[in-house]
Amino acid sequence: MLQKLKQGGWPHGTPLGYKNVKQNINGREVAVVVPDEERASLIKQAFKLYATSNYSLRELSEVLTDKGLKTRGNKNSPPAPISKATLAEIMQNKFYIGIVKWKGMEFKGNHKPLISKELFDQVQGVRRSHNYAGERKRKHPHYLRGTIFCGECGSKMSSQIAKRKYLYFYCLGQKRDNSCKNPYILASELEKGIEKLYQNIQLPKELAEITIEGIKKEIAERESSAIKEQARFKRNLTKLNNQRYKLMDAYYHEAIPVEVLKKEQQRITDEIAQTEEKLKITQENLEEFEKILNLAIKLASNCYLAYKKANPKTKRLFNQAFFKKIYIKEKRIEKADYTDFFDPIFNESSNKDNLVGATGFEPATYGPPARCATKLRHAPIIIYRFNL
Repeated sequence: MLQKLKQGGWPHGTPLGYKNVKQNINGREVAVVVPDEERASLIKQAFKLYATSNYSLRELSEVLTDKGLKTRGNKNSPPAPISKATLAEIMQNKFYIGIVKWKGMEFKGNHKPLISKELFDQVQGVRRSHNYAGERKRKHPHYLRGTIFCGECGSKMSSQIAKRKYLYFYCLGQKRDNSCKNPYILASELEKGIEKLYQNIQLPKELAEITIEGIKKEIAERESSAIKEQARFKRNLTKLNNQRYKLMDAYYHEAIPVEVLKKEQQRITDEIAQTEEKLKITQENLEEFEKILNLAIKLASNCYLAYKKANPKTKRLFNQAFFKKIYIKEKRIEKADYTDFFDPIFNESSNKDNLVGATGFEPATYGPPARCATKLRHAPIIIYRFNL
């Protein structure tokens, strides 16, 4: 088995999307691994769709089932729709990028990769983000779900449809143990209240201009630092890959035993994984930082109007960017916890308490939060407190 792996072969059953066939090579019948023409294209689609981050594993398994993807089956069980667990295994299997693993060791396979390493790495990033995401897609999704919390007991607020047409938000604490008495609220009322919240936190023009200049400078500094970090990680990756090639060459020439190969290869694999993770995190952090800062530039002085005109999907992104939690009590916005980026800008208790906590959802006349001249002078300092 080890000899076959050294030669790039695979001594076990192939994962979904491949098949074992017999080929005549130099007069000998040899077992080789080739793409399964019936399933390979669907496996490729699975990786591409999941990389968009628009699908959960359950949703993707349903899409693939509709497209006709099934397991191979055997004499004891017929082919069946692909399960969420099977799909999870597929999404993290390096076999699809041409690498075979055996007893902690990795070998370059002779089989044809179905996807690129770049796509595989992208999928791993999506897997990590899904594992830590706080919001899930539901049967009756609403862009406020995951952001709205009960101001009475702190539980999440969910939504349900009453009389087949009225969408209400309610505290999950009521369903759990009936301990919370926070009343139900119509989603339409809640939506208007959130719009007013954006109107209240909108920056005045003078502060917006100063904030934008600080944001642009911060982006430039972050980019310069990230480029240097990425260059260092890439040099380390090249060094580790060279070590791997030399190690395999020494093993092929019987200069080192398999125990040493396994130990050293595991060390190199671990270091490569750690370096690639650091490289990816550096890139993702920079992209996330730029995305949020560019959003801040666009929204600095017109977030209310932009939010009001946005579609539900974009409104969800707005809320995720601005707020960690918004608390509702007695059909009013009790308070709002801002994300780390926006908290230094908007979390001024004198303004927030007066403009948010007391207004409720009744019609009112709003203007930008009052800010004294001294706070305008300190705006650039606030920018450099951001720590994403």
